[in-house]
Amino acid sequence: MVAVTDAHVGAALVPVWRGHVLLLACAMLYLAWWVTFFRPGAQVRGVGYALGVACIVGAAACGLIGAPLVAGSLGRIPGAEDVPLAGFLVGGALAYLALLAVTTLALERQATTELVLIVAWVALEACVVTCLAAAGVVGGGARAALYVLIALLACASLVCYVLYYRLDPLPAFIDGTVPLVAAAIESAVMLAVAR
Repeated sequence: MVAVTDAHVGAALVPVWRGHVLLLACAMLYLAWWVTFFRPGAQVRGVGYALGVACIVGAAACGLIGAPLVAGSLGRIPGAEDVPLAGFLVGGALAYLALLAVTTLALERQATTELVLIVAWVALEACVVTCLAAAGVVGGGARAALYVLIALLACASLVCYVLYYRLDPLPAFIDGTVPLVAAAIESAVMLAVAR
């Protein structure tokens, strides 16, 4: 049996770090797209339109590569092999269904893909923190702080999700940036933690 060393853990964290680089790029490109097309009074044409489209295509590519890169590498982190990864997937799916019911039925907010993105992001990051803690990368205090950060950013994102269609154009535009900034903040923090 090979002894697990810091070098083994560090090597296993490389895809987590790279995935978060892509997730940070995803959030920033999504934000650039949002600012380009959704700022009040925006009339985007020509090169600006092409750049805006390039931003959302780039955001989608970064997210579709980054999230699976992170998720697919978590079970390979030494010490985190016993973390119930499927539990986070099931928990995320159940949370999505509950939030979908509450936001559409009780709060009368039309369902959009942003809710899926918010819930999937929260489930992924909670799983990352759990795996990093199991591997000894983060201790109890740091683990708790990361969970609190995820919870605060998720709550802010969900409040903005619910309020978006109830706001005037400028407040709605600003409201729409909050979940993107939240995802960027969490990705940047995870880059620092998983280095």
